[in-house]
Amino acid sequence: MRIRTIIAAVLLLPVLFAWTTAQNIDEIEIPNLKFEIPATEVFDLDNGIKVFFYEDHSLPVVSMDMLFKTGEILVPAEKAGLAELCGEILRTGGTESIPAEEFDQRLDFVGSRLSSSCNTEAAQVSLRTLREYAEECFLLTSKMLKEPAFSQEKLDIARENKLEEIRRENDDPHTIVRREFYRMIFPDHAYGRNPSSETVESITRLDLIDFYRTTYSPERCVIALSGDLTRVDAEVMMKQYFEGWKPDKTVEMEFPYIEEEKSGLFFIQKDMNQSYFRIGHQGIGRANPERFAVEVMNQILGVGFTSRLTSRIRVEEGLAYSVGSNFYQMDSTGSFYAYCQTRGEKTAEAISLMIQEIQQLIDGGVTAEELETAKNSIINSDIFNYATPQQVAVAKASLDFYGMPPDGAEKRIEKIRGVTRKDVSRVAKRYIHPDQFTIIVVGNEELFDRPLDEFGPVTRIEL
Repeated sequence: MRIRTIIAAVLLLPVLFAWTTAQNIDEIEIPNLKFEIPATEVFDLDNGIKVFFYEDHSLPVVSMDMLFKTGEILVPAEKAGLAELCGEILRTGGTESIPAEEFDQRLDFVGSRLSSSCNTEAAQVSLRTLREYAEECFLLTSKMLKEPAFSQEKLDIARENKLEEIRRENDDPHTIVRREFYRMIFPDHAYGRNPSSETVESITRLDLIDFYRTTYSPERCVIALSGDLTRVDAEVMMKQYFEGWKPDKTVEMEFPYIEEEKSGLFFIQKDMNQSYFRIGHQGIGRANPERFAVEVMNQILGVGFTSRLTSRIRVEEGLAYSVGSNFYQMDSTGSFYAYCQTRGEKTAEAISLMIQEIQQLIDGGVTAEELETAKNSIINSDIFNYATPQQVAVAKASLDFYGMPPDGAEKRIEKIRGVTRKDVSRVAKRYIHPDQFTIIVVGNEELFDRPLDEFGPVTRIEL
């Protein structure tokens, strides 16, 4: 298959380099990687579902992913955790005609996997099966969507599991840092909200049913389908099993107003030898036209072993177990953050060096070598996003799901290649604001090398 051939060629590159003598290595001109993303076929169902299908007969398997525009973004604060539980129990709770245990047994009997989940902005249903059992699995999936039972027993189990997860949150410093960072940069908003024992305990079976019926609907769904089917087979089966699913009344996907973030330094005391910290603020949404330059800039700053943060803080200074940065993108906004795990007695030094590296990127720009290394790293790694037929189908479906142009995947490579040093400098100055940083530190202050108040007033958070 074309995808596997491309990947094999990429993996062969190190072998080719090994054949080259050391004195000639700098003279080698490596051409730009070229690969074509296979096309998918697209068809619509009468109820509004759009299907992206990639035909592949190399293995007798069929894969399907359904994406839904729903999530915690539509849940009131007092019911935080509702969307997550709904996504879980949609699958585990059986249907009106098939009890949960029988539903599981039928899937197990044919060796197939069906899962369901829901996060902040989207829900997903995923199916993996052998071709000979595809129709049985499509039938079960359609029943799950058309007549979910949301078993009270399964809700009780899931709720208790979630409560135990909440009880253990403060055992993990990484979880604490992440939770408190988003709580500060997205105050009183679903992006920064976390379920509590009170909100989870308040969720009822009727809440699940109401949320499902008003937010899951065909017109807010796209399907990515691939595998050992012909186009005719795929269209017939999708229409047979999913076209009869009719929507209930659905609520609009509205994004609540995002309040101004709470900048400053926030400290959580925890008796341990290491310190965890995160530095950042609100970022950009996934539709921002400058996202490609931002991605290249972030690659240079904090992604991989060649990045500045890794080179300086981990390699040169030996201060970090893990270090890096990220521009995480969501529908209406996103987040920028740099993170580090270091020795307790090097906490202030690591924070100071991280801020220095970020400021130097803003003030001094990047070198031509850094730029090319970053662009090549991004482009060369992109090929692995299309390593399987289902990844191709999901990539194409996701573009439509997030409102991107159909040729977005192909254009992405072109856009990354076109990023210049001036672009990187511009977006660094535009989208990174050290004077607005939120700094979250978890550690044992008795070990710190210097007081944290040298970075500004310290607000203590009690666990």
